Amino acid sequence: MNVRPPASTLDRSVDTPLALLPDAPPLEEDTVHCQNWQETVEPHTLASLGSREIERQAVIYELFTTEASHLRTLRVLDQVFFQKMRNLLTVEELSCIFPNLPQVYSLHANLCESMKRLRDSPIVQGIGDIMVSRFEDAAGEEFQEQVSHLCSQQSQALELIKNKRKDPRFAHLIQECEASPHCRRLQLKDLLVSEMQRLTKYPLLLDNIIRHTEAGSPDLQPLLRAQACCRGILRAVNEVVRETEHRRQLSRYQRRLDLSPLERQASPVAAQFKNLDLTTKKLIHEGPLTWKVNKDKAIDIHALLLSDMLVLLQRGSGDRLILRCPARSLGGVWGRNTDLKTPFCPVVRLDSSLVRSVATDNKALYVISTSERQIYELVAGTSSEKNTWKNLLEKTISSASGGSEATKQGSTAIPTDQSEAYMHTGGQGYVGGRAKMADAALQDVRTLRLLILGSLDPLEAASQKQKVTSLSSQQEGQEMPCQSPKGRSHLEMLRHETRPCQSRASIRQRMIKNVDGIFQRMEGLMKKLHQLREIEAL
Repeated sequence: MNVRPPASTLDRSVDTPLALLPDAPPLEEDTVHCQNWQETVEPHTLASLGSREIERQAVIYELFTTEASHLRTLRVLDQVFFQKMRNLLTVEELSCIFPNLPQVYSLHANLCESMKRLRDSPIVQGIGDIMVSRFEDAAGEEFQEQVSHLCSQQSQALELIKNKRKDPRFAHLIQECEASPHCRRLQLKDLLVSEMQRLTKYPLLLDNIIRHTEAGSPDLQPLLRAQACCRGILRAVNEVVRETEHRRQLSRYQRRLDLSPLERQASPVAAQFKNLDLTTKKLIHEGPLTWKVNKDKAIDIHALLLSDMLVLLQRGSGDRLILRCPARSLGGVWGRNTDLKTPFCPVVRLDSSLVRSVATDNKALYVISTSERQIYELVAGTSSEKNTWKNLLEKTISSASGGSEATKQGSTAIPTDQSEAYMHTGGQGYVGGRAKMADAALQDVRTLRLLILGSLDPLEAASQKQKVTSLSSQQEGQEMPCQSPKGRSHLEMLRHETRPCQSRASIRQRMIKNVDGIFQRMEGLMKKLHQLREIEAL
């Protein structure tokens, strides 16, 4: 068995073919097509047609001429660029720029040949059958596969060309090629994207033909089927292109990723991500956000929404992307003066998370992590961007958690206490005691936050029982916030529902549901506080 050595500068011309499309006609033999279909038929034939059929034949002619033009563009890529670049680039580089050009050219050449046979008659009939035979069933699958491969390589090809232009020899060669009259003032980057442009053109042309086709025409149903097939292929190709680009983007991020802050953390939550590999994930969405760690500290981040986690990246020196673990103060906890600090993990698991809007800021949202016992407040640039993030987070969380009812966003609301009346009275009757109400509402918010942070783990719930009892005794005589319909606090219900015999998965599901309800109450209290502030400002 003969093993061919790797390509080198000396044997590139041997390893690569002289032409990618050796059977294609030279560009010099191009046929010039009339721009107007009416110019291609006899006057008496044109006079025998109605206006609708004339419009229909004109669009069919446009479909034919634009297909022939696209076929010519593919030949330009071979005859003007590839055949000159083969002596300068490696086999791998040529394969990146022209991955499967012969296969794609063959598909379009066959379609073009079928169209030419129909053009033997001045009035074309049966164009729907031609398009269906190309885009439906096995033929359509082959077309989709080949075009997906070609289009998914375009961004990488353009990036390679951009980098190679730094080589004076390559830059001069490209300039010489692009100056060819065959390019018609188009650059290589314009020609490389022609396949995707052609793919988007098919549904539009078919739609135009359908609009000018009579309802009783035998051509109507094949045209409708062909249009549906073209749209399906376009969606599939777009998805392949998007996923391919996402994989490359994650690879770029992985090369820049600095995991050292996670490695220094003693927290087991952070430790599980110290070997994080972004390339094994699926990217759903990304973009800039502001992370409000506390009221005095906000960090600009670049967030990555992956299929099972949310990653909060910070920019470091050079082009590094760092996973820092900022800490926030919890203040005095359970009546103590000790100022406790808890670090955030910049990687949030989504299988045990909730997402909520911030009632007081239409550009902000909360991501509540039950596994990390943290609340992340993230602010987008606009309310529209925030809504996009929220919607995608909700869908991804539902998918990551297996669609569990406990993690869905629409959990049952908690019954409100009598202070809810304040929301509907404009503050009248309560103005004299607004300071006390504000203090009470603030205490409720603090209590709720502590419940969320301190009672998510059932193993901790028992140890906090005495502390909760102490806190409750301090509020004796006041109506306790977040009561259940039976008068039990949510913490009591939580303790009741987390028996040792229950599985940890079912415990977590109940906790997530409780946290969601508690969080709804906390948002309501925040609204009350803002109304109080407005009244005091009068």
